[in-house]
Amino acid sequence: IYAAAKRALLRLASEKRSQSILISGESGAGKTETTKHAIRYLATVSGRQHLDKGFSTVEEGVVAANPALEGLGNAATMRNHNSSRFGKLISLQFKNLSLHSAQVTTTLLEKVRCVHRSSGRERGFHIFYELLSDEKKDLLEVSATTKGGPQLPHGTDQTNLELRRKALTLVFGSKAKVDRF
Repeated sequence: IYAAAKRALLRLASEKRSQSILISGESGAGKTETTKHAIRYLATVSGRQHLDKGFSTVEEGVVAANPALEGLGNAATMRNHNSSRFGKLISLQFKNLSLHSAQVTTTLLEKVRCVHRSSGRERGFHIFYELLSDEKKDLLEVSATTKGGPQLPHGTDQTNLELRRKALTLVFGSKAKVDRF
């Protein structure tokens, strides 16, 4: 991945045209981690731009948005406890060959899994479990939306909900905006 990222940055400099890196693979292959490594590499070698929106660099902003996106678009399966149900396009903008800004665009790929899943083989989207993990455990047990599928370690849903709230606060800029969301 480092060689691909380096090649893209060098071509950006020499050709002065947009470059692309496609990261794909099977469930659990490490696409998200590979993406983080590529972004960190590009931020490090190109120079980081500092921001004033709750995180200090563009790289941190992109990484901070990830937990929020995962809660709304990932689910646990038998093979992968954080299997993505959406495609993600991360567009990095460079100014004078320095990472300047980023935009994340997502596309929900498997809408059908909102209402139907392989019984006993996968859970619904993480956010359904996390929102019900606190005060509404009785609803969690009877809800058709969340029934069945692999079990995560006790407390995982509550812990992840707190991480998502923190990520959303960074992305939206305030807890009040998150609460409205």
